[in-house]
Amino acid sequence: MPHYFVDTSDGDRFIRDEIGLEARDLQAVRDEAMAALPSMGRELLASGDLRELFVIIRDPVGRVLCRVRLTIWCEWSD
Repeated sequence: MPHYFVDTSDGDRFIRDEIGLEARDLQAVRDEAMAALPSMGRELLASGDLRELFVIIRDPVGRVLCRVRLTIWCEWSD
């Protein structure tokens, strides 16, 4: 089974995955990342008008295979 590393960032902190995980394919890891980002975002809703959360999926040699991003943006009316 392929091995992937899943790094995360909330704009302030970057957490590099040093352990990784096994998954059947890249699509499965991407699907998990897409599902996880909204719950990560809920924790940051009150901390500003623009928040971006990232998941970066790498292979064992460090090559970036996929980036997933969730943007929470508030635009105030004048």
